[in-house]
Amino acid sequence: MAGQRGGCQRSDIRLRQPELQHQKASGSIARHFQRLIAQGAEIVQAAAEAGRERLQPILMTSVASLAGFFPLVIAQSAGANAQQSIGTVVFGGLVMGTILSLLVVPPVYVIIKNLERKFFSRRTTAHHS
Repeated sequence: MAGQRGGCQRSDIRLRQPELQHQKASGSIARHFQRLIAQGAEIVQAAAEAGRERLQPILMTSVASLAGFFPLVIAQSAGANAQQSIGTVVFGGLVMGTILSLLVVPPVYVIIKNLERKFFSRRTTAHHS
């Protein structure tokens, strides 16, 4: 019976997930860009606003992860070489991923959106006419 009841609870959670996801901010900067552009914001303005909206969640997640992996970087116990190797790679990857998502993704998105508008908006408007 416990297995069945657990299955029902999981179903309830799955049913509520879209509702919860709709209430909270979505996870990616690109979704924020798209939402802001759909609301009529200019591309650069949307990129700046999306970056501001996502800054705190990205930094909090990254700092928490970095704090969790830092003990591997400074490991001194048995098997320290393996722990340090893994810790250094993961720690460095998280730092680079954070930098890329905060500093590289918004400008690249602006460039791609500008190119999209330049090359594809004419075809789209001509197609709909």
